[in-house]
Amino acid sequence: MSIIQLILNEHKVIVQYIQLINNIILNLKNKKEIGMDDINFIVEFYRNYIDKHHHKLEEIVFPLLMKNNSIETEGIIELIINEHDMGGDFITEIGRLIQNGDEFFSQSLDSLTSLLHRFAFSMTNHIEKENKFLQNLLTKQIDQFSIIDLNNETKNIEHIILEDDKKEFFEIKIEELLKYYKTPIYN
Repeated sequence: MSIIQLILNEHKVIVQYIQLINNIILNLKNKKEIGMDDINFIVEFYRNYIDKHHHKLEEIVFPLLMKNNSIETEGIIELIINEHDMGGDFITEIGRLIQNGDEFFSQSLDSLTSLLHRFAFSMTNHIEKENKFLQNLLTKQIDQFSIIDLNNETKNIEHIILEDDKKEFFEIKIEELLKYYKTPIYN
């Protein structure tokens, strides 16, 4: 599997993550109880799964694309990296809201709901942009030499690929939480 395909596959899991966040937001707005462990999972998933995903892009894909160095590609890459940083900032804020324990957590639900909403909206736009950019690269911008480079680099990314058991844990946990936090309208 090429690194681009690996990244696009991970995007499918990240879209589920965004859906989970949206479902949690709807539950919060409907005054349903949300487990602090589940909010911690949102932070943990980002820091472990999504950050590894970003490293694949930033350490392998983007440097190879910069060899071709079109100004348009460079601008899009800069924007994507800035959005990665912005996502990390959202997660840091979410982490701050929940770090003081259950009592503070219950007192900050409105702030948490607002922050999760902005984070999910930002992530949705980011994933759509990144998918479009990567699909475009697959069909137009990457020349054969770069595709060979990317496929060769796929073999050298063990240090930034989440181990299969951890990756599976995160993917299964997302599915479990999606079942638990069904959209309240349909409960």
